[in-house]
Amino acid sequence: MSGFVFSLLVLFIGFAALAVHFLRHKSKDRTLLWFGLFVGLYGLRSASRHLITRMLVDAPPIFWSYLDSVITDVIVTPALLFFEASYGQGWRSSLRWLFWTQAAWGAAAIAADLISGTPGRFPDPSNLLLIALPLLLVMGHIRGYRPPESAWATIIFVGGAIFVLSVMVDRMRDAGLTPWKLLLEPIGFLANLACLGYVAAQRFITNEQQLVAIDAEMKSAARIQASILPHDVPRVPGFDIAVRYIPMTAVAGDFFDFLAPGGSGVGILVADVTGHGVPAALVASMVKVASSSQNHNAGNPAQVITAINQVMCRQVQGQFTTAGCLYLDVAKRHALYAAAGHPPLLLWRKTAGSLREFRDNGLLLGVRSNEEYRNTAIDLEPGDRLLLYTDGVPEASNGAEEFFGEERLAEFISAHRNSSANGFADSLLATLAEWSGRGSRGSQSDDITLVVIDVRPAQQGL
Repeated sequence: MSGFVFSLLVLFIGFAALAVHFLRHKSKDRTLLWFGLFVGLYGLRSASRHLITRMLVDAPPIFWSYLDSVITDVIVTPALLFFEASYGQGWRSSLRWLFWTQAAWGAAAIAADLISGTPGRFPDPSNLLLIALPLLLVMGHIRGYRPPESAWATIIFVGGAIFVLSVMVDRMRDAGLTPWKLLLEPIGFLANLACLGYVAAQRFITNEQQLVAIDAEMKSAARIQASILPHDVPRVPGFDIAVRYIPMTAVAGDFFDFLAPGGSGVGILVADVTGHGVPAALVASMVKVASSSQNHNAGNPAQVITAINQVMCRQVQGQFTTAGCLYLDVAKRHALYAAAGHPPLLLWRKTAGSLREFRDNGLLLGVRSNEEYRNTAIDLEPGDRLLLYTDGVPEASNGAEEFFGEERLAEFISAHRNSSANGFADSLLATLAEWSGRGSRGSQSDDITLVVIDVRPAQQGL
């Protein structure tokens, strides 16, 4: 009875480790997974050998024979993976080669059992481990290999040595070479379980602490990035402006800013740094610093882009940025636009019911310091709508990896031509979310920045 209780306890520990691993899916460390599989399989095999289990589960004897044989053939696999997680792959990846050899042996043993119809006829794969592992460890030590986590590797080695020694002694007992009848394997396994459990718990705690620290740092980075973005959309006579900014992760490579907002006009800058996450966010912060010094050039978008490009070429190597800069002149109902490798500025002309694209682009920012950018003049009419955005809008993809695309975007603009700037922005984001099949921000494939500018009728100019 005590052996059955022992089996259930071991099985419970294995299942608990697996449950914790899958519940903490953010962690990429698989130590608990390999620990749970090894311990769980051992407990399952031990329980299946007890008469109580076989009385509770009505199954033919051949079923229990196959179950025991299959577990024996595969149980060494997670044990090796656990050891490798702390010890490393060994000298010249010897442990990795041992893993694949053992896995092939186990697969061959299972196939042989099925073909022959007699489980357990193929030699136990653990025999290879008992012989090869000590030799590989000694050879690696002689050749100068040292595990990355030497303390944990030592604990695992001690536990494994006790367990292997107990198994070898029990096999000597089975051969009649020892005077006692006591089984030492359960005692050896408990010692091994204690060592493995300690290492698995320590690695889990360490990884959780790192994840908590990283999460706190990302929240701080998100707060810092939010502080450099405009908090309010400026009121510009004659124009309605709506802005939507949705980062893919906590921090983003997208950036937008308003330059010299005032009664005479306003400059609008939208930029998209290549890549995602913290590196892109750091470069976006640099774009902010560079653009802040160009308020006096807000009426000349080409000069703004040129100045930012020169800063990027001096300060950032190998990190490129697209940018579009638009200036709205209140008095003249006129706009100037310059861009660097950015998606086209779109103009919906309400009177003609047509969409125009402004694709005149210079080179990406950060490539060539002497690149020349030029302004494109745009005459505006009452009822016109301008769209300035990053590539997260047309490149939103669905489950089939198909982009939303410029054609669908054009159709959407036409279909929602009578909505307000804010209503249009909200509807477009909802459509992109539906297209991507996502219900939350976390599943989008890129950062999204969208600026919608509506030109008011003359009587609504103020």
